[in-house]
Amino acid sequence: MNGKALCSLDLPPREQQVLLMTAEELTTKEIAIEMGVSPKTVEFHRINLMKHVGIHNQIGLTKLAIKWGMITLGLLVLAANKSIT
Repeated sequence: MNGKALCSLDLPPREQQVLLMTAEELTTKEIAIEMGVSPKTVEFHRINLMKHVGIHNQIGLTKLAIKWGMITLGLLVLAANKSIT
């Protein structure tokens, strides 16, 4: 893949899965079980994912999943807005 991924559809399907499950706070072991692969395979996909999107940690991946609309903050957004006003 050349350049940075601009949306989740620019990523291979396995990297999309890892991004989503990472953002949903699943551990590497839990992701491996869900995908039917080894934890090392999950790490391989996560490393490739980080290279494709130019992010270097799991918090950044979660922020990206939110930005791309893969997950939402739901009630957390409402609670934060109420505390600001």
